[in-house]
Formats: sequence, structure tokens, C-alpha cells
Amino acid sequence: MTADASLGIPGAARLPARGYGAFVDSDRYSRTAVTPAAGAGGAASLTAQFQAVGAGRLWLVERIVVSCTSAAPTSCALYQDQADALHLLEGTSAGNFDVSDERSPLVIDSLSLLLVVWSPVTGTIPAGAVGTCRVQVRELQRVSGVS
Repeated sequence: MTADASLGIPGAARLPARGYGAFVDSDRYSRTAVTPAAGAGGAASLTAQFQAVGAGRLWLVERIVVSCTSAAPTSCALYQDQADALHLLEGTSAGNFDVSDERSPLVIDSLSLLLVVWSPVTGTIPAGAVGTCRVQVRELQRVSGVS
């Protein structure tokens, strides 16, 4: 992302590759999402969900930390809006613990959900296991009247 002085708005930036128009930094924070515990028979997957990004806003996810209390190895994948191949953003084969510092932040669109899904490498995720994801986010807000 580059600053664009032609907007005439201090700190305004354009995201030209996605055609989002003008945005300004709004906030920086971390959020955590935790899955329900796997049931008595284990689980085929565990899913955590972050609240939808507000209208007229974008999330730039700059850092991701995933962990799972499973004694068996898991993988973990992040999706926008729904957990399928078309919406896959990022993943790791080390779902029990991994950290990703995003050189190029993940862009989560306005009104979109960020889903985090843990899957067992083999078999099922053991009973009682819980997945946790913490994201560090820079939130951008659309500047009215500028496109």
C-alpha cells in the first residue's frame, strides 16, 4: 500500500490492486477466536469465527498465531466467508502451534467473516481439544466521496 498525496487527505492510502478506493488507518488491535471443545467422540474439524468486519472498513491482518490443544497433529486454514477452496486465504500444516507475520497483510473485505478451521492430520481431533487463533489487525476506514 502506498500513500497517495493526490487525495488531499493526510494519511490517506489507496489499495490499487483491489480497487477499493481511498482508506485511512482507523485502528490497530488484536482479536482472539476460540473453538468449542471437540465432543466425546472427537471431531472431524474445529472452527472458530471472527466477527464480521464493519461496513466501509477493511481488515489488514498483519500477524496470525494459531494453536490447538490436540495431542494429535492438526493443520489449520483461514478462509474468508466460507470454508472451501475458493475462499482459502492461508494455511499451515502445523495447526497445533504456528505464527505468521504477514509481509503482505491478508485483506478481509467489508462485512466479511474470517473463519479458522483446524483439521486432523489423520483420524479425528481428540475429545476436549480446543483451537485458538489470535490476529493482529490494522483496520482501515473508507473515506467518503473519494474513489
